[in-house]
Amino acid sequence: MNKTARYYRLSTEEFGPVSATEIKRLLTEGTLSPTDPVRANGSTE
Repeated sequence: MNKTARYYRLSTEEFGPVSATEIKRLLTEGTLSPTDPVRANGSTE
């Protein structure tokens, strides 16, 4: 698995893996907020 993959959480559901580019797009369109949790592949935080 790509170590640059990211996972994000909305409410109680986790989504991913997605790329950093996809995270940026989600932030730009307002799907993600800067305070929503995002973690890197292999991280538990």
